[in-house]
Amino acid sequence: MDLDGIIQVSIGQFYGIEINDFAVTVAKTVLWIAESQMMKETEDVVHMSLDFLPLKSYANITESNALQLDRESVVPKHKLNYIMGNPPFVGARMMGSAQKTM
Repeated sequence: MDLDGIIQVSIGQFYGIEINDFAVTVAKTVLWIAESQMMKETEDVVHMSLDFLPLKSYANITESNALQLDRESVVPKHKLNYIMGNPPFVGARMMGSAQKTM
């Protein structure tokens, strides 16, 4: 069965930039767990067993400073539909001008 018609979202479509190496590892692990759970639920919908282990997808999480990295080096703009991000946790009054323009 061709899963491309069934599965329309994959972890390969998600990209991230994280400065902390431990957080990068955690993010990749969480995406792999989410993929495993998604595949299990897909099995229930299509009523067939899917061979998805070992997980083959690559989590596109880049270890770098998002304020300094050329984001085009992570994913080209033309491939993006949505951009989401976490705000700095220091608060608006303590943000530098570079953080406010992002």
